[in-house]
Amino acid sequence: MATRSLWRAKLALSATALFGAAAAATITTSEDPSMTMKLYSTVPVRLFRDSLTAAAIALDYEYSMWGLPEGSSERLKAKHEVHLRSARKLQELCFKNGGIYIKLGQHIGQLEYLVPEEYVHTMRESMLNKCPVSSYEQVCEVIEKELGDKPEKIFSEFDPVPIASASLAQVHVARTHDGKKVAVKVQHTHMTDTAAADCATVDVIVNTLHRVFPSFDYRWLIVEMRESLPKELDFLNEAKNSEKCLHNFLKLSPRIAAYVYAPKVYWNLSTSKLLTMEYIDGAQVNDVKTMKKLGIRPQEVARLVSETFAEMMFKHGFVHCDPHAANLIVRPLPSSRRSILGKRKPQLVLLDHGLYKELDDETRTNYAALWKALIFSDGNAIKKHSAKLGAGEDLYALFAGILTMRPWNRVIDTSVDHLVIRGNDSDRSELQMYASQYFPQITELLRRLPRVILLMLKTNDCLRSVSNALLQEPSLETFMIVGRISSEAIIEAKLQKRSFLSWLSAWLDEFRLEARLFIMRIALWLLRVRKVSLQLSTTFLLLHPLPPYLLIEIETEPESLRKMVGPARPQFVLFGSSIVQLSFSHGGWGAILSDLYARKADILLRGYFGWNSRRALEVLDQVFPKDAAVQPSLVIVYFGGNDSMGAHPSGLGPHVPLPEYIENMRKIASHIQSLSDSTHIIVLSCPPVNEATIRANSSPYLSELVRTNELCQQYSEACIRLCQEMDIKVVDLFTAIQKGDNCFTDGIHLSAEGSKIVAEEILKVLREADWKPSLHWKSMATEFAEDSPYDLVAADGKMTLNPSEWTFYRDSHWNSL
Repeated sequence: MATRSLWRAKLALSATALFGAAAAATITTSEDPSMTMKLYSTVPVRLFRDSLTAAAIALDYEYSMWGLPEGSSERLKAKHEVHLRSARKLQELCFKNGGIYIKLGQHIGQLEYLVPEEYVHTMRESMLNKCPVSSYEQVCEVIEKELGDKPEKIFSEFDPVPIASASLAQVHVARTHDGKKVAVKVQHTHMTDTAAADCATVDVIVNTLHRVFPSFDYRWLIVEMRESLPKELDFLNEAKNSEKCLHNFLKLSPRIAAYVYAPKVYWNLSTSKLLTMEYIDGAQVNDVKTMKKLGIRPQEVARLVSETFAEMMFKHGFVHCDPHAANLIVRPLPSSRRSILGKRKPQLVLLDHGLYKELDDETRTNYAALWKALIFSDGNAIKKHSAKLGAGEDLYALFAGILTMRPWNRVIDTSVDHLVIRGNDSDRSELQMYASQYFPQITELLRRLPRVILLMLKTNDCLRSVSNALLQEPSLETFMIVGRISSEAIIEAKLQKRSFLSWLSAWLDEFRLEARLFIMRIALWLLRVRKVSLQLSTTFLLLHPLPPYLLIEIETEPESLRKMVGPARPQFVLFGSSIVQLSFSHGGWGAILSDLYARKADILLRGYFGWNSRRALEVLDQVFPKDAAVQPSLVIVYFGGNDSMGAHPSGLGPHVPLPEYIENMRKIASHIQSLSDSTHIIVLSCPPVNEATIRANSSPYLSELVRTNELCQQYSEACIRLCQEMDIKVVDLFTAIQKGDNCFTDGIHLSAEGSKIVAEEILKVLREADWKPSLHWKSMATEFAEDSPYDLVAADGKMTLNPSEWTFYRDSHWNSL
């Protein structure tokens, strides 16, 4: 044992010595030995810290969620708690590492529709305004090195306490010797060292992940970091960007130039690591309360932000790519006066001009054309310009979804508000599920797109977050602004060709644009009127209830309409997709039930071929109105087979992610339960499929049907757990169907043998259910079952025989069930 320990110690010492010798050799032979030395001492520490945090988060998720059923309240609670703990771990890592890790945390704080809200709130609260602060001694060191003297000599006043700290620098208020108040941006002393270490660390992590998980290909991120970070660390470059930005607005966007501002730069007091600017007082763009105190309407600010960045992207081709809330200040327009209502026009002040991207004319016009197509629901143009930007023929729908945060069916919807995100929990969970479901395709898309477009995606995320903070409800107006400015950019590009045909085409485009925008304004006005009318009518009815006699007139309908066929029997409704619609065919289970319940209950078919739970939820109130005079005694529900199909890259198709499917089924069941106290439910879980038969029967008119037993089982088990949680009767079709042979006609739909199993399982539930009155066919009364002299005469000729309960014509098998 001692020998083995000694051998291990020698091996460890040898390895350490070998690593040390290799590191020393690399350091001494490198072009910058001091930098290489810092990398060798810093990168391992950061890698260890990153790995430890990642492992802790992964283990926490694995341990906390272990054994908890999907969709259960216990799992949801555990998931919330582990999200919160993991977000705090990530926050701590960002603060410890600093530098670009702070920027990473800031960006996570903008992705409220893609990452769990616990991460968003944690990062947003801390990363924008609570970044690590350099000591005053370090600040003095930078100023003295850059400007040649101490702060108190360079400035007449210098506040040692920073008013803001960001990932790369912090800002101090000072006053020049001629009395002008200035903001002094001082780079953190460690940034030059940590920037190189951060790039090296991310390089190792991303390349390692790509080797282990080939589908995780974010190597483009390393290239982008190495290109953009040196520019962000050069404050003279930032100063030039700010002046170029204002020049572009004066030259290319004079209509709003007065409403956009950047602080004046004091060039004699600025270097690559220190930037002295005019001090601007105002409200941060997400500080709605302060804005209102200044007499500024948040809606006007939202419009101005949209206009400003749309002009940059579609007309200037020179875009501020870091527009998070801390970099956007709002103040009253200096030249404006208060209106009669005390309101003032806003001016948007852009800060932190370190990260800009230039779009060449071709990319800029294609990007503008793409957004125009998105706003006006032009599917062909979306495909065309997405392909030109690098998305390809196969991922254009996904690209459109990432830009708009809407699924493809909403992107091409012609309704005026098709791109508006409602901002509710359903929208948020839907987008998060799509992000998870299409992760491999998203990774491939990001790999394909030009890096300048990737920065546009980041800019969109930031602007979306700012808009959500400014507006308390979804807004259509920002999309109208984007549609107008993107269209104007395309018209201007055509006019540059200076030909009659180009001029005529541009004139027609402008005419069509004005017509479209006019229609959208009318639609927007009508939506507002409708909303106000609903609010007023609701308020009126609450304050002035209708008299009882009027309610009776409204609610009462003729007896002849309520009972067209009578007397009324108990109603059994079969509600579901194609397995329900076809249940009266091929000796189907619906036909079997109709036979058994003849003269006992009415079997009503509500089957819809190809439907998923999402579509069912949309019409639930129409199929099962709560105010119906007669409510069903039993509803047999089946959805899941189409939901469980594999997701199509386009975003089209019946697939519904598992968490949403569970929630949809919960809503369907709850609605049916609420119809009446005597309404009962039986849910059929997702059955298996015959994968070989499906492949053999593939259709040239349909894309590949991804239907596997693995997916079917997942959806079946989740459905069963939900029913158990809600105390609802459920038939485990996935298990039951596997007991039979030749249960399918086409690999998906049921043969007579398969339907027979379904009917048997339903009858078993009905026989065992403790329902009063029982809904089993043998326990229910037969309609008009009394003896009659009109019945068939017996052989002795002395009496008649009542045929009401005869079953000789039926397979005797059913009499035992």
